[in-house]
Amino acid sequence: MDLPTGYVTFLFTDIEASTALWEMNPEAMRAACIRHDELVAECVEREGGVLVRPRGEGDSRFAVFLDAPSALRAAALLRRALHEEPWPDRLAMKVRMALHSGEADLRDGDYYGSAVNRCARLRVVASGGQALLSGATHDQLAEDLPSDVWLRNLGEHRLKDLMDAERVYQLCQEGLPYDYPPLRSLSFVPNNLPRQLTAFIGREREHAELRELLKAQRLVTVTGSGGVGKTRLSLQLAADRIGEYPEGVWFVELASVSRPEHVTGAVACTLGLREGGACPEARDEGTRPLADAIGQSRMLLLLDNCEHVVARCAELVQELLRHCPHLKVLVSSRQCLGLNGECAYRLPSLAVPGANRALSLADVPRYDALRFLADRIKVADPAFELTEDRLPALAGICRRLDGIPLALELAAARARVMPLEQIADRLDRRFDLLDGGTETALPRQRTLRALIDWSYDLLCPEERLLLSRLAVFSGGWTLEAAEAVCATPAGAPVAPEGAPALARESVARHLGCLVERSLVLFDPSQDGAGRYSLQETVRDYAWERLVEAGDDEALRARHRDYFVSLSLEIALKLVGTDQAVWLSRLARERENFYVALGWCLSPSVGIDAALKLLGDFSRSWLTGPRPPALSLVTRGLDLAKDLGERMGAGAGATLQSLEGLRDRFLAPPTTGPEVFSDSAGLPPGAPGVTQAGAETAEGLYQRGVAAASEGDQVLARRCFGNCLVVAARDRDCRACAQALGRLAVLEALRGDLERAATLLGAAEGLLPAVSLPPDAVLWDYPACVARLRKALGHLAFEAARARGAAMRLERAVVYALAAP
Repeated sequence: MDLPTGYVTFLFTDIEASTALWEMNPEAMRAACIRHDELVAECVEREGGVLVRPRGEGDSRFAVFLDAPSALRAAALLRRALHEEPWPDRLAMKVRMALHSGEADLRDGDYYGSAVNRCARLRVVASGGQALLSGATHDQLAEDLPSDVWLRNLGEHRLKDLMDAERVYQLCQEGLPYDYPPLRSLSFVPNNLPRQLTAFIGREREHAELRELLKAQRLVTVTGSGGVGKTRLSLQLAADRIGEYPEGVWFVELASVSRPEHVTGAVACTLGLREGGACPEARDEGTRPLADAIGQSRMLLLLDNCEHVVARCAELVQELLRHCPHLKVLVSSRQCLGLNGECAYRLPSLAVPGANRALSLADVPRYDALRFLADRIKVADPAFELTEDRLPALAGICRRLDGIPLALELAAARARVMPLEQIADRLDRRFDLLDGGTETALPRQRTLRALIDWSYDLLCPEERLLLSRLAVFSGGWTLEAAEAVCATPAGAPVAPEGAPALARESVARHLGCLVERSLVLFDPSQDGAGRYSLQETVRDYAWERLVEAGDDEALRARHRDYFVSLSLEIALKLVGTDQAVWLSRLARERENFYVALGWCLSPSVGIDAALKLLGDFSRSWLTGPRPPALSLVTRGLDLAKDLGERMGAGAGATLQSLEGLRDRFLAPPTTGPEVFSDSAGLPPGAPGVTQAGAETAEGLYQRGVAAASEGDQVLARRCFGNCLVVAARDRDCRACAQALGRLAVLEALRGDLERAATLLGAAEGLLPAVSLPPDAVLWDYPACVARLRKALGHLAFEAARARGAAMRLERAVVYALAAP
């Protein structure tokens, strides 16, 4: 039967304490679970439902029905069948059930969305043997009940989604138990978790990871940048695990606590140990009375926004954990407490789609930022409908705001008065556009600027200076680059009294502090030693600070000089044995090269200097992969044209010089090298790759690409052949592979498929020497392999490919240049 769609009723079941039953008697439990599954399937199918698949923890089941009466009858049948089944000794199979009705969100053979989540949360609060119905399901039943069934109103209960309370009903049947303990809802367990006004969107992976950490650890700290959703995720996690803490779950908001000595008093007031409610200004009488009051209680304590009182929070938490053996602490902060045994979890921003990805509505569930923004716009403007033509603007907003939930909330509020396209276009002025949040938010969360001000104000003067200077980088940076660009240069004028200076040897320490405070991102897997970056929102804020200080021109010049020097270094390394390493470095620094190039061509640099700098940059890029090389030169020409339009006089001469420079680097020599014979072979002991040889080979290759694109296969074959000879003389395996791959494509176009497969194999065989994958070097590689395999047949293709791969370089060159 096909899975139902539209307005449906879900039935969730779960065996209470199944883990303990498995541990106690695994053989009997295995047989009992098989029988349990049979009974569930029989009852569901009898009433026309569909058993979807196991869902949730333990031995749970998930079924869906077209209408509520059918679901209710199936649940009643199942309760009676389970009650009457002769289970093995000591295996009391107590199955809890929940029914909820709502719109089905069916994707890829499974159900998602708020209706499924609501049903799951309703099941969690039930006891073994109990069946619960939501108010939505109750309203669908009317008087359509079996004669031996009635419904008991259990009142309103707050479930674990922290939003609206739910009217809950219990399924009662003649001859079956109906007296159960109170529901394990938020209304039953002592807590002060605040009710939320909006739905919790996404974060499935992060929620699951944190749940496992909190099971295993007594102290878990959720860190991340401001507005990333640390508090909301912590509250949701606490609500979902509330049944594990019979003495309560307590939320302590510390943002309003202005002095460290008031932290203990704020916690004591939240726990009701002092009068006056949450009295943040209560005097700190020491930790021990608070620890004695908690004692042996099984309790979860949430400390929120600790970064401005982190030292005192660390002292308090350490003492409480030492004296309260059953206490667990969940912290949300932009900075860790720094305690032994602390498990730190860095919360990333919501997932956003890539800039060049075409989107459809089917892609939306993959990106939490899109889901979140669409949901919040719907809250602000109930008439909003998510359509495919709105996806580009939504995706652009998500990217420009780095997937930060609070920033997306602020943008969604603007959707009531401004089209999405205009919001996306105006995010260059994001701090003005997103000013004035909701009055219910904390002051530091009412504007995007205030969000970052809160973190910035906690920094020392040197950290503030470094953060502003880091804004000059684009696409990330290394520690070496930060030290070279951001440190105050030796011999610089002495700063005014009280103004900070940044010593080179202190950059690493201050950069580490910015990472700890969640203002700078760190990826340890990049560049061997790691790579740093700023979210675009933080970078814009830091750039404003840099401009305010009047340091922007000096920093851009230092950034330019550093990357000109790096470009020349890479040019030399690209002709050595570590090509793969430096090509990767070249690709990672592309955005920084673009920024530096733009500064090279600014009016303050001068035409002569701009030409020289562009030439220095081109040396490394033109010996690198073709797309970056052409991209840089094209970018340089575009910038020069823009500069010329603004400069007026001299623009024509500037452009002619740049175009001549491009032609000189890209054009092949007037007389190509002679093709050597098989008997001559390559010169014994040939030197390594040279700069001149690499530039010549690259020029020949580019001329061949141009000829091929114009349909001149004869000229293209000659250019690629000459490129192969030049590269082979220098033992430049990467360039040889590029040329062989292009020759393979030409042979395929000519119809000699076996020869094409052999040349492709020869190209692949050279690449292990430079540690590069084929699809990073060979043009159209995956499609070329697929076409040749299909045309030749698998066996013939692999045989020809293997012959090519077995060739030595000399033999591959002779084979490639032989007359077809």
